[in-house]
Amino acid sequence: MSPQVVVHITDENDCTPEFLHSIYTRDNVPESTAPGTSLLQVLARDCDSGVNSDLSYFVHGGDFDITSGGVVSPARHLDYERPNHIYEFLVVAVDAGVPPRTGTASIRIRVANSNDEAPVFSQSIYKTFLSEDAGPDTLVAIIHANDPDGDAVSYAITGGNEDSNFLLDNQKGIIKLRRSPPPRLRGPQYVLNITATDDNASGGPYPLSSSAQVIVGINDINNNKPVFHECQNYSLNAAVLENQPPGTFVLRVQAHDADMGVNGEVKYGIMHRDGVSSGFDIDSDTGVISTMVSFDRERQREYMLSVTATDQAEEPLIGICQIAVLIADQNDNDPKFENSRYQYFLREDTPKPAYLHINPSTGWIYVSQPISQTSRISQQIVASDGGNRSSSVELTVIMTNVHNQPPQWEQPAYWVTVPENIVRDAKIVVSTNLDTEVHKYCTLNLLD
Repeated sequence: MSPQVVVHITDENDCTPEFLHSIYTRDNVPESTAPGTSLLQVLARDCDSGVNSDLSYFVHGGDFDITSGGVVSPARHLDYERPNHIYEFLVVAVDAGVPPRTGTASIRIRVANSNDEAPVFSQSIYKTFLSEDAGPDTLVAIIHANDPDGDAVSYAITGGNEDSNFLLDNQKGIIKLRRSPPPRLRGPQYVLNITATDDNASGGPYPLSSSAQVIVGINDINNNKPVFHECQNYSLNAAVLENQPPGTFVLRVQAHDADMGVNGEVKYGIMHRDGVSSGFDIDSDTGVISTMVSFDRERQREYMLSVTATDQAEEPLIGICQIAVLIADQNDNDPKFENSRYQYFLREDTPKPAYLHINPSTGWIYVSQPISQTSRISQQIVASDGGNRSSSVELTVIMTNVHNQPPQWEQPAYWVTVPENIVRDAKIVVSTNLDTEVHKYCTLNLLD
C-alpha cells in the first residue's frame, strides 16, 4: 500500500481586493436626507483565503460614513449648493493580510435640491438719509436678498412703518416715499424691519424667510419756531416783593421747539424797548427770570416783559411771550398828611361847644365836650396804617369873636384859561379880600 502525502498549501496574500464596480452612483438624493441614512452599498472581493480575504472599508473625507458591510451614509447634512451638486470621493477596501493590500473605487452622490436655506440679504443693515421735507415718490433705498436654493424672493415691510410713509416694491426691493397723501416725516430716524421670503419652489415643508433693517435718518429743517405753551399762565405767578435785592428769583419760563438738533435748541432773552433795561434778567439756558435792581412799588406797580425764545439754526426763528410782573407791596411808607399843619377857626357861639373828637375812618374832627374859656386849642393828630406805621400832625383850633365876619371875595366866580404846558407853581389867578383890615390872615383851600 502506497503512503499518502497530504500537502497543506499556505495562502500568500497575493490578491488585491477588487470592487464589483469601479464607480458607484446614487442620483437625486434629497438635500434634506438625515445623517446616517443608507444611500448605497459597495462590495469588493479578494481571491485570497483566510484572513487575507477579510476586508475592511474606508471612505475619504468627512462627509460620509461606511459600515463594515460597505453601506454608505451621510455623516452630516447634505448641501445642494456645492459645485455641480455632486459629492465624489474614493472608497477603499483593505484586506487583513501582511502586508495588507488595498483596492479602490469611486462613489458619486448627486444631491437633489430642497428648500433648506433662507434668503440672504446683501446687508444686514441698510442706512440712508432723507430731508424732513422730502416729497412724494422720493427714493429711499434699494434692498436685495438672494436665496441659496435658487428660489424667487419677495419683500415686505414688517415693522417701523406705522405712519405708512414708506412703500416697498415687493419684487424689486425698491423703497420709496408714498405718493398720496404726501409723506410727513419726523426725526430723528425711522427703523424699518424688512422680511425676504422665498417661494419654496425648490420644495420644502414651508417657505423660509430672513430679516434686515433699513435705518432712515431724517435731516431736520428749521420749520418750527419755539412756543411758550404756558405763556398765558406766567402772569398769574409773576410777582416780586418790592425792596428785594438784585438777583431775586421771579419766575422760570420754558419754550419748546419741535425741530431737532440745533434747530430745536432754545436760548432765552428779554427784549428791551428803546435800549432801556427793564430791570429784569433771564438765564439764556434755563429760562430763570430774576431782578437786576431793587423795585419800589410806589413808583411803578407792574412791568411788562417781552421774553424771547430763539432757536440756534443758521436762520433762527423766535417765539415771544408777554409777561406782566407785579411788584408786591411792602409796608415801607408812613401815612402822609396832605398838610404839614392844620389850623381851624371856631366861633365862640358854636352850638354845644365841646372838646375835639376825630372819626378814625374819615378823619373828620368835631367837638364832643364843652370848651372852657380859652382862645386856642392844640392837639396832635396821629394817622396809623395796618402795618404798624404812623405819622402825626399838629391841629390848632382858634376861638374867634362872635362879631367877626367871614372873608369876602371880590367876585363870585373867576374864569381862567390855563395852557397845557404851563410850568409848575405858576400863578394862574390873583384874588384879594375886601375885608383885609379885619381878616389879616386868610387860609385858602381848593375844594374838589
